[in-house]
This record gives sequence, C-alpha cells and structure tokens, in this order.
Amino acid sequence: MTTDAKGHSCPIGSHIRRSNPRDSLPVGPAQSRTISKRHQIIRRGEIYREPEPELQGGSNGRDQGLVFIALNADLRRQFEFIQQTWLNNPNCNGLQGEKDPLIGDNDSSGMFTVQGSTTDRRLHGLSRFVKVKGGGYFFLPGVKALTFLAGGI
Repeated sequence: MTTDAKGHSCPIGSHIRRSNPRDSLPVGPAQSRTISKRHQIIRRGEIYREPEPELQGGSNGRDQGLVFIALNADLRRQFEFIQQTWLNNPNCNGLQGEKDPLIGDNDSSGMFTVQGSTTDRRLHGLSRFVKVKGGGYFFLPGVKALTFLAGGI
C-alpha cells in the first residue's frame, strides 16, 4: 500500500527514496515493489578517521569520511542499475533536472524539490556534498563455493 506516493513525508528526489523507491515508481505500487525488489542490495557505511593524538580534540584537519559497502549477487542488475538509473539520472521518477542531493555531482547549481500538500518548495544552489576518493569492486565467493570450501559437496 502506498502511504507517501506524493513524497510529502519523504521527498521523491531524496537519496533514500532514489536508492530504494519501494512502491513509488510511476508504474504503480504493485509493479514498483516488484521492480524495487529485483534491484535490492545490502548497503552499509563505516566511518573512518585518521588517528588523533590522545590529548587533542576536534578533527584538526585530519582525513575522515565514510566507507560505503554494498553486497549484491548481480553487479549490473543491482548496484550499477541503482547508480545509473535511479541515483545519477536527473529525470528519475518524474523529476526534471535534479541530481541526487547526497551523492550527485552538483556544482552549486543543483536543485532539490520538497513536495508539499499545497505547494512544492524547490531548493536551488546545491553543491557537491560527497567527494569520492576511490572505489573498487571486490568479489566474495558464492554459497556453492563456500559449501565446497567447507567440504560439504
């Protein structure tokens, strides 16, 4: 059941709604849920910081950020699809010219619409929020390989 089809509680262009639209795609709630399930991934973030001297507080310009980890079975159907079709698409889900507000490559001219019950509010001037410092694809063995390694075949 759609409880927020118009984006009043969670804006349609928000990062969380783009990365997992659940029942909010324009094809209708039932088909939207089916499509969303086909592209689901397990995602986690882990904070990292350079060590600080014991007696000093604050970041003191030390490097800090978030390591993003996604687990999925089919890289193209899951992670790459989410990145290209939902997150990096400026016209995703009926939006016009809006990049993801969190990870989009906004250049101080980015926009974000907050849907309202009487009128929408458009925020202008979004700049880049996340700077990617590196990335890579790392593969884990599948269940069959793990079973084999455990001597279960």
